[in-house]
Amino acid sequence: MRVANLTFDLGYLEYEERVAGTGGLSEIHQIIIGVCVAAFFIIVFIIVMVLVVRFKRQSSKTLRENRQLMAQLDALEISVRDQCKQGQF
Repeated sequence: MRVANLTFDLGYLEYEERVAGTGGLSEIHQIIIGVCVAAFFIIVFIIVMVLVVRFKRQSSKTLRENRQLMAQLDALEISVRDQCKQGQF
């Protein structure tokens, strides 16, 4: 290397070979990216599970309400039938 009128011998220059598939990222960057991806999938999984539980509860509530209405309708039909048998209508 030459600076002004001085000359310096720097020696040999060696390059490290990149491992295929890393894209030149260091190990710490790979770990950080892996943790971020895992956290993303965990968050998505939790959101999906919350939505499934809410849907299941809503479905159960609707089913209970439908059963209750059907029981009331059956009771009303029985009442009307009994009244008709007695000749009140």
